[in-house]
Amino acid sequence: MTLHRFSWGAHNLLLSVGLLMGSSAIMGGQIAPPTWAAEPPVVRARQTPQAALRPRALNPVTQPTETSRQGTIQQSSLSSTQLSEWLRRFRPPRSGQPLTTGNGSSRDGLRCNAAEPSMQPLLPADKYGWSLEARPEIFVDISETSATQALLIMRGENDTDYLLARLPITNTNGIVGFRLPDHVPALIPNQTYQWSLSFICGDYFTLNDPTITGWVRHIEKSPESEQVLNTRSAQEQAEWLSENGYWYDLAALLVAASE
Repeated sequence: MTLHRFSWGAHNLLLSVGLLMGSSAIMGGQIAPPTWAAEPPVVRARQTPQAALRPRALNPVTQPTETSRQGTIQQSSLSSTQLSEWLRRFRPPRSGQPLTTGNGSSRDGLRCNAAEPSMQPLLPADKYGWSLEARPEIFVDISETSATQALLIMRGENDTDYLLARLPITNTNGIVGFRLPDHVPALIPNQTYQWSLSFICGDYFTLNDPTITGWVRHIEKSPESEQVLNTRSAQEQAEWLSENGYWYDLAALLVAASE
């Protein structure tokens, strides 16, 4: 689990995105838990001790420039207005999109009880996007929760691939990134995965736990994408990612650059 704090306020980012995106993205949609196959044909990961399941953290930008997995990030080059504008301009991928996207929620909002504020996922409107990373991060604004663990499940097309990890929640009050740990097999290129992120409110997972679902397709890096991410500025990277359907990489870039 990764805690991200914004110098200009996580709330302002979420509010700006919600106001500007319109039909291009949603914040905190209430989504029903997916119906998983009772006996998935292939299980590529099994539960291991929690200490081994911590996701890799994004390195905060502490110097004027810093190299991240998206290339060179210029700390002073991104404003809240620019971030919201790039997210608003996100163009859905041209192919490989799932046939259906369900709505609903397993609880009254994405929270463990009525005393807690609802958690807010950062997702595009149809909950689908591409990623150049084999372990894309899913970002959620968590100001407070009694959940101490999250269950992340990735299910491949036709149940041909099934990945899972139980992740500890050690910090809240900010934007939190969730991803498959390095010891879990990576996503297969050019395959669409339905993912489910459930926040375990009790001692064990139940279908009533608050659950977020979405879809991601892992696309292998090409010479063009390598050139963009390794040589261009943060603004140019964001432009290219938003115009080509790479939602998860765009969100990771903007979160890292905004810290």
